[in-house]
Amino acid sequence: MSEPIKPLKKPPGYRDPSIPIQMPPSFYPPRRKRRNCCCRCCCYFIIFLIFAILLLIMCGAIFFLWFNPKLPVFHLTSLDFTKFAVTNSPDGGSSLNAQGTVGVEMKNPNKQLKMVYGRTKLELRGGTGGSEDMSLGKGIVRGFVQKAGNVRELKVRIWSKELLFGKSATNVGDRFKRKTLKVNAEVKTGIGIGFSGGWSTGPIGVTVRCNALSLKHISDVTSRKCHVKLLNLVDIS
Repeated sequence: MSEPIKPLKKPPGYRDPSIPIQMPPSFYPPRRKRRNCCCRCCCYFIIFLIFAILLLIMCGAIFFLWFNPKLPVFHLTSLDFTKFAVTNSPDGGSSLNAQGTVGVEMKNPNKQLKMVYGRTKLELRGGTGGSEDMSLGKGIVRGFVQKAGNVRELKVRIWSKELLFGKSATNVGDRFKRKTLKVNAEVKTGIGIGFSGGWSTGPIGVTVRCNALSLKHISDVTSRKCHVKLLNLVDIS
């Protein structure tokens, strides 16, 4: 009688192909799904941002075409010094002590829009140019609202204590008495526009310059108009 055939021993590392392979559990989420989700979110955000920008541009264009907003017109109307004294010191130097009031006319040419002004700074400088320029006074005015079509004269009190050198020390007093002293006024403020009693835009930086006016010609209407620069880049008037 024949002996039964013994099964062959399986070599080390042998794996039966009929048994399905079981992968060990992973503690990390699949990366592809996360990347796909992030890409979709980025795409949706970019599309929303482009849509919002186009909507703002469209609304702004409609607003400007309908209301045609204009910047205010500035004029330097008056300059009155209550004190203008040049004092000579023993060491040969001189100092200027000045106080006064500057009148600035502000006209809102818009018929339907109000003007909202932020804090306004004014500086008055005098001389003949170059190194002889000196500060004749500085002043600050709180913000205010100007109604549509309104004309307002702003009175700004200024004061200055300035050391003088060279020709400025010897000529400024004489030029002031003869009213030949040239003055340059600079106004810096922020202006917004809006509807009466309602919505208004944020302030935009505006610089106003009234250049090379002599004291005797400030009351002359033809020479007192000032130039406006929007954001210190674009000369409007």
